[in-house]
Amino acid sequence: YGDAEEPCASVLEAASRAEVPLQQLGRDFHIDPPSGKWSGFGQEKQVSAPLWAGSAQWANLAVAVAAVSLLQDKLPVPDTALSAWTLPPELPGRCQWLQPWGKEDPDLLVDVAHNPQATRQLAALLAARKGAARCHAIVGMLADKDMAGTLAPLLHWVDAWHVLEITDTPRAAMAAQLCDMLEEMGAAAVSADASMEQALERARMTLAGGDILLCFGSFHLVKQLPMAWLLRDPA
Repeated sequence: YGDAEEPCASVLEAASRAEVPLQQLGRDFHIDPPSGKWSGFGQEKQVSAPLWAGSAQWANLAVAVAAVSLLQDKLPVPDTALSAWTLPPELPGRCQWLQPWGKEDPDLLVDVAHNPQATRQLAALLAARKGAARCHAIVGMLADKDMAGTLAPLLHWVDAWHVLEITDTPRAAMAAQLCDMLEEMGAAAVSADASMEQALERARMTLAGGDILLCFGSFHLVKQLPMAWLLRDPA
């Protein structure tokens, strides 16, 4: 289990009830990003840095190496494979960089992030790539999520917000509710759009090549993007 800083109580309780051995990051295995060293179960391995930036990715890597180590007898993996990443991870709708309008127009960053842990990772990605570029965000969320906690990590990085109301589930947050919340949190340039098409067009007309358009908040929101974009080669 890899959430060392904020371990989920329900996960710990479920493991205890089921009497399942729980190997936990920070207790049973460890990773040291500066040195690239993983240690646990009486072993130590040298690993390469994750291909995506952010502390969460080091935690993900630590969990993956722990799984490899525990399964080594049945599924042997050489240590050299742990320090030779060659292909970036590709999963539609997860930290996905796209150029749907071409290289002279804004980049599109798509992520179904709908909780604070995921948007902290998005903030790390923007911190590594944004520089002096502008960033607009298209966001829609479900009302039963931690909306304020999810939005907060991105406030520093987003220069303008395009709020959409998800229409395919009664769990959706009202656009006005999200707009009010963003404004109360100090977000700049908050507006509501009637459709994904309108939000995309407004943002594209404002942003330039090298700028970033972020689309996040829910699976229900991301699936409103053209599927052909999500299946396209990454930017």
